[in-house]
Amino acid sequence: MKLRTTVLSVILCAVSTSSFADSLVRIYELALTNDYQFQRAKSIYKADAELSNIARSKLYPSIKADYTLRSLQEDSTIRQLITPVGGTLLESDVMLDRNVNHRGWSLKLEQPIFDAPAWYGYQRGKTQVIIADAIFDKAKQDLLLRVVDAYLNVLRAQDNLAAARAQERAFSRQLEQTKQRFDSGLIPITEVTESQAAYDLVAVRTLEEENSVEITLEGMANLTGKQHLVLNLLRSDFIVTPPEPNDINEWAEAASSFNLQLLIARQTRAAAEEKQKAAKWEHSPKLTLGIFASNMNTGGTVGSSIDSPFILEPDQNIDTLGIELRLQIPLYEGGATSANSRRAGYQYQASRDLVRETRRSVNTEARQLFLKVKSDMSRIQGRRASILSAKAALDAAEAGYGIGTRNIIDVLNAQNVLFSAERDYANSRYDYIQNSFRLRATGASLSSGDIYRLDAFLKPPSSQQAIQRAVR
Repeated sequence: MKLRTTVLSVILCAVSTSSFADSLVRIYELALTNDYQFQRAKSIYKADAELSNIARSKLYPSIKADYTLRSLQEDSTIRQLITPVGGTLLESDVMLDRNVNHRGWSLKLEQPIFDAPAWYGYQRGKTQVIIADAIFDKAKQDLLLRVVDAYLNVLRAQDNLAAARAQERAFSRQLEQTKQRFDSGLIPITEVTESQAAYDLVAVRTLEEENSVEITLEGMANLTGKQHLVLNLLRSDFIVTPPEPNDINEWAEAASSFNLQLLIARQTRAAAEEKQKAAKWEHSPKLTLGIFASNMNTGGTVGSSIDSPFILEPDQNIDTLGIELRLQIPLYEGGATSANSRRAGYQYQASRDLVRETRRSVNTEARQLFLKVKSDMSRIQGRRASILSAKAALDAAEAGYGIGTRNIIDVLNAQNVLFSAERDYANSRYDYIQNSFRLRATGASLSSGDIYRLDAFLKPPSSQQAIQRAVR
């Protein structure tokens, strides 16, 4: 850990941070190719995209070809006509020893003429492809959210670390000043003790914030497969704007119409309906047209216990060409057909309930996120003003401490209030960004363009900023 910090410090001193600080766009582009969760979603999408072709194959002709090689050895006793001396035909038991070889091929084409379950299965396959598209779109949207969350979580942790270190430095200076005043006999030892306790607490907090930075960096590395030490920072002139449109009902309507999770639920309902129809039609007849051709060549030898002109060698060559129309009517399969039909009906009902549940959930989520974004905007304004007030309060406390009207506790408390206000202001900006992205996701309006727009409000840190935000 110390070696990494030393190397980082050397680099920071020698090279401009803009040349190696990672941008949000770079993190996103790395995640596109290195995030295993997204790659798995892509593979599943490609697999599910074949469902329509698989279902459609049940309606297309099927061609089967066979080639047979078979060897038989038979020992049998049969009644056979014989011609003994005199030419009279007689019946007699004859023992035969047959060695027969069969060699042949067959080719058969079948075309379904009427197969209702296969038709509804094909309709379900097309719906499943639509579901796969929506699931993959949601995976892309989720990746955007995970990248933004991971990036801002690192910035949040680094801001907290930088604030803790600044607070530690301020408390250290305050502790030194308090010791000097005590040595001069101006204050009692209790103020030194209180200042030391405050410094020790913030020193522990600095260690905790360093650990938080490492944890969030590991979370980002899980997305990209790479380690990142320096990130671009959110600019101070970042523009906070109301949601567009600035109407909670419009966002709720957009979620009810375009939300990807709701689209998946609706298409799942449609697929369940097609499955229910297919299950009901399993009782119906199936009509199939077949065309077949074959050739079978048979050869071998026959050994007989007597001589007879009626015992022939099994040599033959048969060519067959035919057409058939086959009607299959399922009568009874142990109750499975009816059970599957009932099961499909219950699954369809469950999918309908899922649509209702999801619609209510995304509608509520859109409303909540809209209110959170509006609240975040108010918090940003309020916390910006609280920083000014906290600075004025700290200046007053330090001035009063200098003339003896305020004690060290007042100064330390004022410093804590200022650092807390600055930390809360930074966190409120990150909350606003994260909630704005989630709000856009509810209406399926979130895209990679939002990443690039946010990246425009990020800038490389100065060397001093990078050092203060790095784990040592």
